[in-house]
Amino acid sequence: MKQTFYAFSRAFLLIYAFSTTGVRAESTPAQPVPTAQLSPASNPAEPQRSVSLSAPEVRAVEFVIHHKGEALWKETFDSLNSRQIQILDDWNRAQGNIDLGRYDEALALLREAGGVLPDDSDIRDQISRLTAIAPFTPRLQLLGKGGEIMRQGINLYLAGDTSTGLHRIAYSVTLGPVPAHRELFKNLSASSGQTIDLDLDSPMDGVEQKLSAALLSFRAGDYVKSTSLCEEALLMDPNNALAYKRLGSSFYALGNYDKAREAWTRSLELNPGDPKKKETLGYIKRAKEKGVHSHE
Repeated sequence: MKQTFYAFSRAFLLIYAFSTTGVRAESTPAQPVPTAQLSPASNPAEPQRSVSLSAPEVRAVEFVIHHKGEALWKETFDSLNSRQIQILDDWNRAQGNIDLGRYDEALALLREAGGVLPDDSDIRDQISRLTAIAPFTPRLQLLGKGGEIMRQGINLYLAGDTSTGLHRIAYSVTLGPVPAHRELFKNLSASSGQTIDLDLDSPMDGVEQKLSAALLSFRAGDYVKSTSLCEEALLMDPNNALAYKRLGSSFYALGNYDKAREAWTRSLELNPGDPKKKETLGYIKRAKEKGVHSHE
């Protein structure tokens, strides 16, 4: 979501603010902004002045500071008119509603912004994706493990990461019988043209299904497929130690020793109490030695 926001924000300032100032649009680290008062420092010799701003204006200033630096915020902010400030505010509030799972409210705000900037591709894309999700808002259950994973999946999907988002949503569906979650997953899969091979009625959850299939493929000698299945499991659960362990074994069997070592190392980072830790450390050492020889 942040990537989409920054892309829109950068384009927005290029169009509306930089056209008259001639200042380059270089991103700078975000700075904390006190909301009670903001003191422009475009001229260090000038005495500090307290500026009273409304909440939408404060959010617009926070955005300007992120992109241009605190010393130039006043110059840029003065070039924004009230309509442009409202667009920024609608966009920022929409992202906040998305993070909270209020997809219908986010859609309403983005439609307001889209009414002012109908040709903006970022706003159009967000509206298109939210239109498919917003009707489900009242029926989504976003609490607990399954709910949190559903929220993550939706937010990734809205951010443009369709594959990871759909895998996370599919995983959520297999964690609990929520009809709205299943319906949303099927709708998004159909509209995106991406399918995920899962048995939604299996007693095993999505990650367990992928890792079980990966083990069978590994034992059958199909190491490319076992690698792909482990990577799918990690799209669903990026912190799954077993997925990294089996991924390491698949990479090792393919002769990709550096990636095998990295995967096994990550597995132990996620599960330092692994009862087979000593064995895995031995694998890591062996992969490191083979990796060194393969680069000679």
